[in-house]
Amino acid sequence: MPEQALMVLIFFAIILGAVITLIVILVYQKHKFNNKNNKSNYENSPQIRRELLIECEKQKNNSQQTKSDLNLYSVEEMELDLKDLFENNPNIVQSASQYPRQTNYNSPNRANRQAKATTQKSRSNYLPYHRKYLLTKREYGFYKKLKPIADKYNLQVLAKIRFADLVEVDENVNSNYKQTWFYKIQAKHIDFAIADEMKIIVLLELDDSTHRQTDRIERDEFVNAVTKKCGYILIHTYGELENIEKEMRKYRKSTLKAIS
Repeated sequence: MPEQALMVLIFFAIILGAVITLIVILVYQKHKFNNKNNKSNYENSPQIRRELLIECEKQKNNSQQTKSDLNLYSVEEMELDLKDLFENNPNIVQSASQYPRQTNYNSPNRANRQAKATTQKSRSNYLPYHRKYLLTKREYGFYKKLKPIADKYNLQVLAKIRFADLVEVDENVNSNYKQTWFYKIQAKHIDFAIADEMKIIVLLELDDSTHRQTDRIERDEFVNAVTKKCGYILIHTYGELENIEKEMRKYRKSTLKAIS
């Protein structure tokens, strides 16, 4: 008989342990579900987020931060601080009055965001440029020899003329290809031009050894063809001035004949 009573007690103890274990599991699952639901409510409720941000802004204004510090604290940063707080404190009450007071304005995450914001601000003012000369030494030397000759015929010397300011794509070109043709001329320029009151008389290309390279040969052939089609006179030179002066003289004679 005592043995039977002992067996019954053991049986009920096992049952009781199983029930307690089941209750613990259910409570844990419910607690986990509530935390997940609370987080979802925070992320999906604009009203809660708005109220929390208002309180957070009040807390921020009452804090010991400097004015420059406050300027870096954006609405996006407040939201991130609130989200960090929620994730680190899953049992926190979803209350606009209680939630932001626990925000740590000196948290490492916020410090990192402030450092990043400062870096981005300095980068926005970063301009990696410096002044340069319009002409190379060789081009300037050629210009100094060319200008007296142009002055002799009362003409002007222009430098570094954008090719797209000299020619343009025909209006009747298919719109699907018009931009493609423009790309061919937009990045090119002509070294010099001789002009009479901004009217182009002759275009000049000061060549060097690089013009013997395959890509430069193709570029020169394209420029030669376009300028010829558009009615320009283009002279390639390694520094010789005879043919250039000849064109100046020819132009000036024609204008004098027209006047007479």
